[in-house]
Amino acid sequence: MPSLQVLTGPPPRDVALTIGKFESLHRGHLRLIGATTATARARGLASAVLSFAPHPAQVFGQDYTPLLSPAQQATLLEGRTDYWLTRPFTRAFADTPPEAFCDWLYTHLRCRALVVGEGFRFGRQRMGDTTFLAAWGAAHGMTVESIPHQHEGGEIISTSRIRRLLAANNITEAEICLGRKI
Repeated sequence: MPSLQVLTGPPPRDVALTIGKFESLHRGHLRLIGATTATARARGLASAVLSFAPHPAQVFGQDYTPLLSPAQQATLLEGRTDYWLTRPFTRAFADTPPEAFCDWLYTHLRCRALVVGEGFRFGRQRMGDTTFLAAWGAAHGMTVESIPHQHEGGEIISTSRIRRLLAANNITEAEICLGRKI
């Protein structure tokens, strides 16, 4: 796989895409990215990861401290995907209707295959979900795949869980969830 290209605009070719905040790049995130890359290779597409800056929590005035810097994220994404796309996150963007968001993915980001996590929500008031995506994709020629949550020790691996583990100084379990040393 060629070196990671970080883009703030559209990719130069059609992509298989995954979307998320990817603020810790834990094992669940890596599973999504791996599935996206596999789909891209199978379909002759480039692979891409879409994240947002600033983090949505910051836009809505919530307390937020990043777990990884953009440079750390880029290092962890290297060799896993062709493109890392970043999109400015604003209140206006958060208010985008699900249909318009899907149109933007398809036309602007050249998304032809979308891989999202179970429970993925998007658009105005988080009205868009995987059922909506699958129907929209089928009508527009974009495949959609939903990947189940990754579990460890009977619990879903999530960034909020990793934050709790780190706050409790449980480094060993946090590293298991991350799939790497910290």
